[in-house]
Amino acid sequence: MFKHHLLTAFYNLRRFKLTTAINIVGLALGLACFALALGTVTYWRSGDRHLSNADRIMVLTERGYSTEQGVDTGKMTVTSAPVAKYLPLDAPELEAVARARNVRDLPVIANDRSFSVRSAAADKEFLDIFKFSYASAGADNPLSQPRGVVISEDLAIKLFGSTAALGKNISIQNTIDVTVSAVLKPVPQPSHI
Repeated sequence: MFKHHLLTAFYNLRRFKLTTAINIVGLALGLACFALALGTVTYWRSGDRHLSNADRIMVLTERGYSTEQGVDTGKMTVTSAPVAKYLPLDAPELEAVARARNVRDLPVIANDRSFSVRSAAADKEFLDIFKFSYASAGADNPLSQPRGVVISEDLAIKLFGSTAALGKNISIQNTIDVTVSAVLKPVPQPSHI
């Protein structure tokens, strides 16, 4: 029976060459698109799995819309300030709650070198939740130090010429002086951070 189906397939392949070629190309493109989509989804779903407590981390999203003005922001990983205050009261089983917010690119100056740096502001609990690897750190939680800032190895090299930046001063917008309290190793990708 299998031999009969195989012979019929080869016969039709020789007789209807154009139709067969279109079917094979269509099947190959479909499989390639499926493999690409599966790889992309798998890659992004594995984001931040390098963290030891990744299964216990939740990201809260917010959606803003106004029917009067026709505005819909979609889901964003941003929430209003009172959420962080009242969430632990409503859900006391949460181990920690922290806010992080992207800040626009800020001009920073150190050692007479000036750069515009992509920045973020975070509560000190942020580093209790996200366990990063440090090239150097001065405390268990570097954000608990007053006017402490955590920078990446790349930024440390840009500003100070090496990763030995712990305890050095940086001026933000030429008005706020902060001290480097930790230097982060590169964050493994994929990551939302």
